[in-house]
Amino acid sequence: MLHLSLSTVKYILNKFETYLDCYSIKTHYIDQLQKVILIEDSLALYVGIIKSQSPVCSNVEAMFAWTRQTEFMDMPASGNDYYELYIEEVTYNSLGFKYNHSKFIREMESITSIQNLSLNVSYLKFKGLTRLYWCQEKETLLEKVDRLLPEMKLRDRYENWDGVNYYFIVLEMEGVSGNHEYAVAYTNQKPHNYVNSKGREWIKNGIQDGVNIRTYRRNFYRAFDSWKGKSKQYRLENHLKYFY
Repeated sequence: MLHLSLSTVKYILNKFETYLDCYSIKTHYIDQLQKVILIEDSLALYVGIIKSQSPVCSNVEAMFAWTRQTEFMDMPASGNDYYELYIEEVTYNSLGFKYNHSKFIREMESITSIQNLSLNVSYLKFKGLTRLYWCQEKETLLEKVDRLLPEMKLRDRYENWDGVNYYFIVLEMEGVSGNHEYAVAYTNQKPHNYVNSKGREWIKNGIQDGVNIRTYRRNFYRAFDSWKGKSKQYRLENHLKYFY
C-alpha cells in the first residue's frame, strides 16, 4: 500500500467532488471521515476515508525513496496514521452519472507524482443487498449505511427500484449440413444492438466463448465454424437468426 496522509486523501477527495459541481447534492454525515452524498435525490455515494491497516515495510527507505520528489507524500514511518479513500454507490445509478475512475486516477497520479494510486483510492459500482455467500452474517454497505442514516431511506429506495431489465435472446445458427444449433444470450442491451455488436466482435476476432452466452453453445460454435471458405460476415448475414 501507499501510506497516504490524511491531507493527501482529502485533497484527492476534493478533486473528485469537482465532478459533482454541476449537480444538486445533499450530504449526510456519518462521522468526520464518513459521509453519503446524494446526487439529484437519486444516486447515493458512500464516501469513506478509512484508516489503513497496512504495516510499513522494513525496507521503506528503498521502496519509498521517490517520495522525496513529491509534496503530496512523506517517507512512511511506523506509528503514523495513513488513510485510504473508498467510494461506493449505495443506490443504482439511474441518474446516468458519468465517471471514469481509471481516468481520474491517471489525473491524480500526474498531479501528485504518486503512482499506483488505485491501491488506495477505490470507486465501486452499486452492489445491492446481496450478502457474500461465504460471509452471510456480514451486512452489506447499503445495510450499514441504512442503519446509520435511516433518514435517507436507502432500503426503501432499493425496494422501490425497478431493477435492471435483462433480455434473453435465442440465437439460431444453421450449419453447413442444414442442422440448426442454438444458444441463449442474456444482456441489458436492446436485442438488435446486442446482436449487431456481437456480430462485429465475431467478424473481427472470430466467434469465441462468452460469459453471457449459455445452453449448448459448443454446438452453436461448431455450426458457425462449419462454413469453411465462407467469410464470417457471410455466415452471420445468411445463417444466423435470433429471437427474443
